[in-house]
Amino acid sequence: MTTSTRLRNNRVPCRLLSVLLFAMFVVVALAPLVVWAAPRVGEWPQAGVSVNKVGIKKVVIDDCCFPGSVRSVQLGAFGGGGNLEIGVAAQSGILLLDAATLSRNAALDFSAPDGKQIWFGLSPYLVEDNGGFKIAKRGGGFGDVGLLDQAGRQLWSFKPNPKLSPSRMIVDDAKEDERYYVCDRDMIYRLDRNGKVVWKVSELASHITLVRDPKSQETAFATADSSNRTLTIWTASGTRVQQLKLPFRPDGLEFVWNGEISGFVIKSERDVAFIDRQGNHLWTHSYGDLPVVHGPFVTLVRLVSGQQPLLAVRLGSSSATGRSILTLFSLTGTVVYNEYLGTGSGLGTAPVPNEDRERLLTGDGTSKLLLYEVLP
Repeated sequence: MTTSTRLRNNRVPCRLLSVLLFAMFVVVALAPLVVWAAPRVGEWPQAGVSVNKVGIKKVVIDDCCFPGSVRSVQLGAFGGGGNLEIGVAAQSGILLLDAATLSRNAALDFSAPDGKQIWFGLSPYLVEDNGGFKIAKRGGGFGDVGLLDQAGRQLWSFKPNPKLSPSRMIVDDAKEDERYYVCDRDMIYRLDRNGKVVWKVSELASHITLVRDPKSQETAFATADSSNRTLTIWTASGTRVQQLKLPFRPDGLEFVWNGEISGFVIKSERDVAFIDRQGNHLWTHSYGDLPVVHGPFVTLVRLVSGQQPLLAVRLGSSSATGRSILTLFSLTGTVVYNEYLGTGSGLGTAPVPNEDRERLLTGDGTSKLLLYEVLP
């Protein structure tokens, strides 16, 4: 073989190597664009309705005009005269609406003179108080728990560990003695209306919720911890009365009742389950790869007269993502409505005057208040 023949033969692998190097360059250069264009596992969809099987109509009924999103919506007699009102708490403001007409009765902006807002936390609660109200800061992992008066002045706060805030506080204001229960990781406290400890009991608990006995209608509470699959029901005096097995380790826990239906809504990182008061597992709904961090925020709502109520569940993303999902389930676990919203947590209901149906209220992720109903 001559020298020129060997050189020509060597060109073949050289050309092949050049083609392979160019292909690798193209793949490396375009990879970020391909990843960007492909659907991301666990990415939250854009805001909007994805399921609506019952003809739900949605309207904006008020703009709270306060900084931050709607955090709680509840029904009660919060103003003078004893009339039923809808109390809407944003992060630093309170809106009171007439429960029948939905017209605005009052808007209270809790901004300090120096421009710093009084922050109510993730899920504030309005406590009826002789023709007015007090504001319970219930914690939830951020900030102390305590009670403010109607002007936003602190009445008391509770922080047994000086370095860490309690996990959560719940309020039972069905009785005149105003029971406050606080779970603080390895201890449960009951406080009186002045924030003083009535009793405490050692218990590992990261979640706490009120519970109502369907027969006696007495209220007590239940606790669970994210480290195991056991739910414990307690009396108001701090005695364990029942333990239930959960379908998974809970990341969130709430109890719902409306006089005829009651049960626990349990949340994990991807699933929501509904179990009855006796611990029977009724159903589980999976959100797939969608990461749900905050919640559940729940209520029962009868949108259609003569039909069973629906279970409304709102779950939130991480704070950095700033998104949430509102799902309405039938009592058998069928999704009848699903909508992606901005951040927020409040869920409440308001009766339709002279009709056997209700309207659902929640925030849109900004300061706007939304109303959902099924028109006859």
